[in-house]
Amino acid sequence: MATFGTAAAPNPNPNKSFEVAQPPSDSVSSLSFSPKANYLVATSWDNQVRCWEIMHSGAAVGSTPKASISLDQPVLCSTWKDDGTTVFSGGCDKQAKMWPLSGGQPMTVAMHDAPIKEIAWIPEMNLLATGSDMYWDTRQSNPVHTQQLPDRCYSLTVRHPLMVVGTADRNLVVFNLQNPQTEFKRITSPLKYQTRCVTAFPDQQGFLVGSIEGRVGVHHLDDSQQSKNFTFKCHRDGSEIYSVNSLNFHPAMARCLQPIPCSTFNNDGSIYAYAVCYDWSKGAENHNPAAPKPSIFLHLPQVDVWSAGILFYQMLFGKRPSGHDQTQERILREDTIIKARKVEFPSRPAVSNEAKVKTYLMAQDQTESLKEEDDEAARFGDRNLKIMHEPVDKKIKRLELTYFYKFKALHKALYVGNWDAVDRYLNHDMAALNAKVFRSGETALHIAVAKGHVHIVEEVGGANVGGGFRIRDGSGMTAMARASALGGTPMLECMHKKNKNLHTVPDPTGRIPFLVALEAGNKEAARYFYSVTPKENLIGDANDELDSSLISALILENNLGNEL
Repeated sequence: MATFGTAAAPNPNPNKSFEVAQPPSDSVSSLSFSPKANYLVATSWDNQVRCWEIMHSGAAVGSTPKASISLDQPVLCSTWKDDGTTVFSGGCDKQAKMWPLSGGQPMTVAMHDAPIKEIAWIPEMNLLATGSDMYWDTRQSNPVHTQQLPDRCYSLTVRHPLMVVGTADRNLVVFNLQNPQTEFKRITSPLKYQTRCVTAFPDQQGFLVGSIEGRVGVHHLDDSQQSKNFTFKCHRDGSEIYSVNSLNFHPAMARCLQPIPCSTFNNDGSIYAYAVCYDWSKGAENHNPAAPKPSIFLHLPQVDVWSAGILFYQMLFGKRPSGHDQTQERILREDTIIKARKVEFPSRPAVSNEAKVKTYLMAQDQTESLKEEDDEAARFGDRNLKIMHEPVDKKIKRLELTYFYKFKALHKALYVGNWDAVDRYLNHDMAALNAKVFRSGETALHIAVAKGHVHIVEEVGGANVGGGFRIRDGSGMTAMARASALGGTPMLECMHKKNKNLHTVPDPTGRIPFLVALEAGNKEAARYFYSVTPKENLIGDANDELDSSLISALILENNLGNEL
């Protein structure tokens, strides 16, 4: 049988990231960036701990191997000391090693009875935590404290004073490190299958948990915040489900050929490192020796300079630049911040300092000082310099049309009430669940309410566990406020079941849903809200303005019914 050539080899680097020089020869088990400088450490199944210096210049990233050590067995985890001078690692040899990068030999600082899967340095306590679950003073040979866990430690995250340990039996054990010898709370994972990773919120108020079922759970620790907990599906391709191995913000880029077992950001968030290799989740029998070699890639989060300028303006003045035929350059020039001798840019993780500086220089036509180092960077600067002098209102309109057009399939499915199509879209793009997918600022939930699709509200609200009901559209209205004016009792009961507090959330004018329904003439909704709204929310000494609005509405709607 004749063939027409051979299939093209799959691309091991579909996101066009920069590959680290001399990567490990076997699978990568952990990645850690230095908290002080751009030094990246990787542990791997070839018994090695390696360190690279990462150079970041403009749109390019380079790497130089700086040092490595060989241990007796595979190395599974790593962490840095907070001063950036020392690396700790743990592995299958049941030992935790301390490696001074100044050139000293690795020292054993902890011994376990089983392999060490997780390790974390706690600078506030000057202690090393190893799973499962011991605290070590590196100057002593015995642990400071040993904490009994319900099962093997699979994952560990620390953001002082919060520490969360995920164990083999789907328990999530929470510790307050101000009292590290006592469990603060023990939670059964909201996910049905084996835990793969946990990571604490930056504000220490909760954590994320990922599992082998391609799902992530969002969990808040405060009992009063439990309505904000939810789970979402990810890492899926049709019927194929992939494990969530590492939780960092994952860029929406092309899929890699092999799993991503670990990832990390550098200290200022400008470089994202991720490994691509077999993760051994399917055992040795499914390992393909002919598969591409393990790789470590470095990704630079891209921020359009024009977008950075708009964000910059919004951060400074709390509004988007506007005005007919006014260019961004003119708007920025006319504001005092541009005329100041010293320009201080507000902090925003999504915008790099480099992008902010470029925007500032472009606004002053000083691009010659940027000294682009390659053709690609020069084209980038030239393109964005032209954009700087384009009327802002026209550019915003074009960007909005581009942004909202991608939700076209979701729009159609929501309008006709096709839940299967909505579900397929959300499985493909989970971020669209709470995104403002219409120019008027409405979410999928707003549209489902407006169209009276109770079954879609039930499903979308279930995926959110009530979270999406708090989002306001462009006019400041929540989905419940919309339902108050338009919806019938089944819709309201569905929404109230998802979030018991929605009937007390006011609209932008201060009206609770009962009043919105009453003033809109939606008597069915008003009767329902009257039956579920506490009387203290309707009348009382503290509600004089509400009292007058209520009385006025009742006079206008005197045939509302005997219930009132």
